[in-house]
Amino acid sequence: MNSTIPRPVFALLLALALALGIAAGLSTSSPGADRGVSGMGGMLVYDRSDGTGGLYTESFNGFPWDATPVTGSSGNVAAATAAASLPAVASRTNYVCGFALTSGGATAAATVSVTLTGVITGTMTFNHGAQTGAGVPSPPTIVSFSRCVPASAVNTAITVSMPSLGTGNTNASANIWGFLK
Repeated sequence: MNSTIPRPVFALLLALALALGIAAGLSTSSPGADRGVSGMGGMLVYDRSDGTGGLYTESFNGFPWDATPVTGSSGNVAAATAAASLPAVASRTNYVCGFALTSGGATAAATVSVTLTGVITGTMTFNHGAQTGAGVPSPPTIVSFSRCVPASAVNTAITVSMPSLGTGNTNASANIWGFLK
């Protein structure tokens, strides 16, 4: 006797088998570590290794799932302070993930102390230099934190500030990025 399973029944059985296999993989915990499963839009879904089989999400497009990405820019300034901020928002905490400083040269070479204020660890200081010669491009300073740094408190702005690079400097800018949670 030659019996075959009708295509719709076979497709349904195959889909059910795949669903059960995926569900079994998600509900099995890994001792000592969580396992990430790629989801839509870059979201990572994890099973808890506490034996409950519960799920939680870690990120969406590089940010925590409930975060709002934010950026700030000084715009172009000439021989003046370039400051960029993640503004304070009521009942929310800013997290800075990085900043970038770009500039042209100045009449005389200069190195300035750049400050990052409003972060949990207190003011952080970095150095940025301008080359000799107005309009001569200087290497950018780009700082990207492997773990975004939170503000010192809820409803606190985080600001990166680069002092004037001196006479003859016609182009300088500061940019900052992060998220609100």
